[in-house]
Amino acid sequence: MEEVISKPIYKIRLYIYFLSVSAALLFGTFLFYIIEKEEATEIYNNYINRCTLTKQEIIEKINFEFLNKNDSFEENIKNLFNQLDECHRNDDRKRISEFDISKSAVFTFSILARIGYGTVYPHNLSGHLFFLIFGLITIPIFIAFYVELYENVLRNQKNNSKASRLIVAAIVLIIVGISSVLNHIFELHLVDQNITIGDHFLFFYDSISKIGLGSYEPENSIRFLLVEVPLLFIGIAFFSLYVNTIEQFIRHDLPIIIKRKVKEDKIINEKWLKFIIKDVDKRDIYLLTDYRDPKHDF
Repeated sequence: MEEVISKPIYKIRLYIYFLSVSAALLFGTFLFYIIEKEEATEIYNNYINRCTLTKQEIIEKINFEFLNKNDSFEENIKNLFNQLDECHRNDDRKRISEFDISKSAVFTFSILARIGYGTVYPHNLSGHLFFLIFGLITIPIFIAFYVELYENVLRNQKNNSKASRLIVAAIVLIIVGISSVLNHIFELHLVDQNITIGDHFLFFYDSISKIGLGSYEPENSIRFLLVEVPLLFIGIAFFSLYVNTIEQFIRHDLPIIIKRKVKEDKIINEKWLKFIIKDVDKRDIYLLTDYRDPKHDF
């Protein structure tokens, strides 16, 4: 079943999406690498060299025990090994990988694709800001890209240009931010834990965006279920609304704006517009069809 409409529908061409996603991935990879390299290298070296001083002291004591054997020799050796074991247990941090350009690429892709491998995560304020801003910009673009790819493969096109999408997106983003602050206040009052607002916001945004870097795990399951889950539920709902709104804007409103600006303001020669925007004369009623009325009022 299909519906024929009189107005043409404008869509951004698929290769423009592909080039945009590729450019974002390359830019994000190099930017995050520059931002995080120094601190990530230092943290990796600290991880590799953990308990080094303790090992050296124990080796010296073992040599001394071998040179001066007595009745408590075996017990002393056993205590030294227990001391080394205790050092590693007390410093039982998550495995840290050496940071390089490939790890930066994996991290960047895991943000825009919302996969969340957990092998790399930001360590400083600049890295946290990159994580936040890059995700807000690229996640809707990536979703728009693979939805358009899906529709191109199945030869299905749809139309929608709902008014005030950007205003709605801004409102729900504010709600997400308020939810994060409230969640942090609950954390500070309910648990005596050394967690900063930056660490908390990373965890909250990491959770509601469904990226899941794995850099933070809730320790108290009861508190997590009773306090954090309700707020995260609200956050996930509104963040998903934000992503969907921006994705719809990119796919349906942006092509119309581009075409209008080119015709009115002569930003580029109109003959080049066909390489950016394509006209679709009909839309098919299918799984991903937008059920809202097409209104091009901004």
